[in-house]
Amino acid sequence: MLPKTFCILPFSQMTIVNDGKAQLCCRTDLNPMSEGRCLSLHWATCEQIWNSDYLRSVRSQMLAGEKIPDCSQCYSTEADGGTSLRQIMNTQAEQLWRVSGEEGILDKATAIVREGGKAPPPSALHLWLGNLCNLKCRMCSPMFSSQIAADPIQAQWFGDRIRAEILLPVYLDEVKYTGLGELTRRGEKLTRPVKRGKVTISLPANGAAIDLIEISGWKNCHQPCYLSVMAGKRAIARQLLSDGQWQIAIELAPTEEAISSLELSLHFLHLLQPQSLLSNYQGEQICSWGLQPCIDIDNLRIVSQKKSDKGQEREILSRIPENTQWSSNEKLVFEEILAHPESLNLLLFAGGEPLIHPMFPAILKKLIDTDHAGHISLYISTNGTVYNRRLSEMLKQFLSVELAFSVEGIGQLQEYIRYPSRWERIARNIFAFQKDHISLSVRPTAQAYNIFGILDLVRWCQENGLRFCLDSIVWSPKFLSLDMLPQVLIDEAFQDWQQFLASECDQDNRWHLETVIAALQRPRPDSEELMTLQGDFIEFTNDIDRSRGQSLALACPRLYNRLVANGFDFSDKYRFF
Repeated sequence: MLPKTFCILPFSQMTIVNDGKAQLCCRTDLNPMSEGRCLSLHWATCEQIWNSDYLRSVRSQMLAGEKIPDCSQCYSTEADGGTSLRQIMNTQAEQLWRVSGEEGILDKATAIVREGGKAPPPSALHLWLGNLCNLKCRMCSPMFSSQIAADPIQAQWFGDRIRAEILLPVYLDEVKYTGLGELTRRGEKLTRPVKRGKVTISLPANGAAIDLIEISGWKNCHQPCYLSVMAGKRAIARQLLSDGQWQIAIELAPTEEAISSLELSLHFLHLLQPQSLLSNYQGEQICSWGLQPCIDIDNLRIVSQKKSDKGQEREILSRIPENTQWSSNEKLVFEEILAHPESLNLLLFAGGEPLIHPMFPAILKKLIDTDHAGHISLYISTNGTVYNRRLSEMLKQFLSVELAFSVEGIGQLQEYIRYPSRWERIARNIFAFQKDHISLSVRPTAQAYNIFGILDLVRWCQENGLRFCLDSIVWSPKFLSLDMLPQVLIDEAFQDWQQFLASECDQDNRWHLETVIAALQRPRPDSEELMTLQGDFIEFTNDIDRSRGQSLALACPRLYNRLVANGFDFSDKYRFF
């Protein structure tokens, strides 16, 4: 029997999201850490990610039946009585690994763990090709939509994406260091002694602009000492270091240019000099650097939070030439990520909108031309705005395909949530792929906006012979989740779904609806949090409605009327207007 926390994904699938970071799967937004850094294609190879300390630990813990913090969303779904992605993927393990029964799955997983740091290449890849998108859905963010990144109102709801790198005390492979000693330990902290009067840290030339530099350490002597910091050719700080623990925070003036180097210089002063000279430092008071180092550095952190109007900001450090999006670098995609197509059984695509990303058809063509398409199944998440016959013909070359349409409702509801989509066009594209005999599914994301409208979409799918799947529920932003709704609306929706399940639901769709019913029954936020969520919902809805000329009252009249009847006041409440 498989351990109770077992999931096939950490053993079989590598997930790379839009900014190049690795994730355990698509159900977590936590970025796993290894060697003190987020696992990312910008500094680690695919092989290093796949055999990282993090993934090796997760695999071992799962075989031991231990719970994994990054898997909390699946655990919550299961505890609520729903069906989790973990459970869904485990039902596909035999097909993915070409093994028989739970014993075969367990033997395969155990063999991977025993390989230590040399696990065989993944059987599946989940590739988020970037944030290039033609829609700006209400529950989405700049990370996943270039349209939202360029939206002056919606983008403000997500703030800046802070990127940070810790340059010391542990050396990074991409950075060159001079003037420092060997890594040592002071209590529980690692430190590096300064061995020369000048420390130079050279950064790759393709990095992002830096907004903040934080430096801290320990001074082991009583001789007065200044630390001067240069960023490239700019002097950015000079501070007298206190005895014992010291720290410096340097906020940099806005600039588009990346910093190519940091230079830290120590200036010691004679102990007998008057204190007035220490507060009015002049170059002639410098005392030459002594032979015995007495300054240690235990942290040097650089931060970038500049926002791009494209949403995919440059990384501070990157091994990728020009620091481009990983999915735009052909060498990285074809020679590293797809280096072992013979091992692949499943390839999943998301975005952005993958059907408009130039790398998507290039990957399909490469796999077809190299005769690997015949043993690879495809799962493609799309917003339904794109159709072309040539794509259908390419998809037919693969072992199997599922084209998963992210649709939130029918008619006005769909157009309200997934702006500026048009329902008629999406329905036409769905039927066109269906006519081409491409296997497809319709997959909404349950949220506050569509809680009274999804059932109409389910009925539409059943009437048109379309597979319906509801295994995605909005968790973030939380003010758009089901948690935001008043209990009266939760109860009303619960009755609707129960009635549909009892009288109208096809047998194949029952477990999907049960997942939503379970979500409606999960514990509610406390009154203070609920008030905050509802206030955010009102302001966000008003902001987006006003900026797009839309109306919640027109697109979701039942929801709007129930909210107003339960005390929601939408009049003149905005966040960014």
